[in-house]
Amino acid sequence: MLTAGLTISRYRLHSQEYRIKGQRINGFSGSVEIYAKLSPPMQELWKLLLEFAPYGGIGIKTALGMGAVTTEPALPKQNNYD
Repeated sequence: MLTAGLTISRYRLHSQEYRIKGQRINGFSGSVEIYAKLSPPMQELWKLLLEFAPYGGIGIKTALGMGAVTTEPALPKQNNYD
């Protein structure tokens, strides 16, 4: 139910290769904007997950600093009629 109400509206990603202890790990960095059209309970769950993401990270090797996440709210769109 949560993912049904989420849409990626914009993204900018680039791939990178990391070397850790002689192993190559493919990864990426960048940004993504996600539009959420959710019911109020699902909106609260989504906010909770976004608040936790910087502490938990995403993906593998988060204890080594990989999977770092920052979140920020989108600015409301302004009309150009002013």
